[in-house]
Amino acid sequence: MADALKHNYSLVELKGVSSPFIERYLARNKTLEPFIQAIQTAIISRHLDGEIIEQLLKQLNTVVLPDDTVAINEIERLLTGLGHMTNPGGEQDALDCFLPSFDLSLLQEAANIFSSVLFLKDEKVTSAQCQFALYVLGDHLHKEDMALWAYVAFNKLQERKSGSLLNLSDIHGLCQSSVLLSYRDLVAFIHEASTKNEHEQTLLDMLSKQTNYHPLVMNYLVKSPAFINAFKVKYPNAQNLIVPEHCLWAACESEQLTLLFALPEKTPDSVNIKVLNGYTDALKNILAVAQDIFALKKIVTDEDAAKTVIKTPHISQSFFPAAREDVHGAGGYLHLSSSAINGSM
Repeated sequence: MADALKHNYSLVELKGVSSPFIERYLARNKTLEPFIQAIQTAIISRHLDGEIIEQLLKQLNTVVLPDDTVAINEIERLLTGLGHMTNPGGEQDALDCFLPSFDLSLLQEAANIFSSVLFLKDEKVTSAQCQFALYVLGDHLHKEDMALWAYVAFNKLQERKSGSLLNLSDIHGLCQSSVLLSYRDLVAFIHEASTKNEHEQTLLDMLSKQTNYHPLVMNYLVKSPAFINAFKVKYPNAQNLIVPEHCLWAACESEQLTLLFALPEKTPDSVNIKVLNGYTDALKNILAVAQDIFALKKIVTDEDAAKTVIKTPHISQSFFPAAREDVHGAGGYLHLSSSAINGSM
């Protein structure tokens, strides 16, 4: 318990359990709570107040935690980055604070979110940066503002792959026609789908166990009437499906892969033994591929990505390595107004 709490900086109260070590970690967390809350509030409210950040930095300088200097230094770096975001022209300084890796996972997550939005506000955003943003924001699609920025990332990635933006009047048009779901949420839909067709149920069971994404998964998933019907119940007007994990493959691995999947207008035919055997054979190749996000990172090898891939001497917990060369940001606040979104298009 004490060892787990050592790396948990958000828990400030624990009832029914007591020891000197636990009490020390809870006291540490209580001391750092105002700073952690300020960072979380910045993500939720999308509002940054330079004066408050300056006050927090002064307050942090008075904190003495000899066993947690790394945590204090990382909180200071993240708050400093947020401070730069409140200054016109401070985007690059903010990115210099956000991109080196953080040992504290909650700070790494926050830094990735802020970096993603700064990337997308840059008119010169690269394909690699769009992939980074889409992957990071793909974990926050349940938050409307984050989902909107994820659609912005997809649209910009589409532009860099095909040479032109989708034929849409604005980002909201893309939201209406195309559903953006993480692979984790997609697997949840697979679990919801059920059928009396023995071959189809076997296919769904196999697909649900494919925890790491591979593009062949979608090729077979859209052949399942039960999945399509379950999906259409929740998204009756959906024409396309966007999966961030697939976009990373499509952008990096093959020019032939499209970034989105067109959903069939009619319910597909019943799954037969031929379809099932086809997936069984394909599965042998899927299992031979390293499909985690670190493997995806390594296939970003085009010239544009190579210029922006991030290098650092420390261990990174991000999708890309954790420090970046020659990147210029644009736009300062994280506030997601309509003008900010339209301006980034």
